[in-house]
Amino acid sequence: MKIDLITIADKIRTNQIPATELRNISSFAKQKDMMLQSIPLKDGTAAKILANDREIDCLIMRDGKVLTARGMIGTVEDIADKINEIYKHISKRNRAIKTVNTETESLDAIYKYFNKVDK
Repeated sequence: MKIDLITIADKIRTNQIPATELRNISSFAKQKDMMLQSIPLKDGTAAKILANDREIDCLIMRDGKVLTARGMIGTVEDIADKINEIYKHISKRNRAIKTVNTETESLDAIYKYFNKVDK
């Protein structure tokens, strides 16, 4: 059985994207033409959201290493909703460090996302 690996997260989980390529996540996002948002979390990890006009991936990282990765393909509206869901999930579980205002940062991330895909 062949499974299509379509998201960045799928490719990370199956080692098709080497860990060394992800150490500098900002240049990786730029290379893939994806928006990057980072949310520092209380446990010393960070949620990295990568998104473009057809895909969103959320990576939980520590010290340049991916601990977990999930992604989905969707419309621009689906992806904007998913960005908001990620921020709400982090807020609800009180996982972000104290200096992160998840409400305003969620709006900023969605605004940044729409600016990215409108180009």
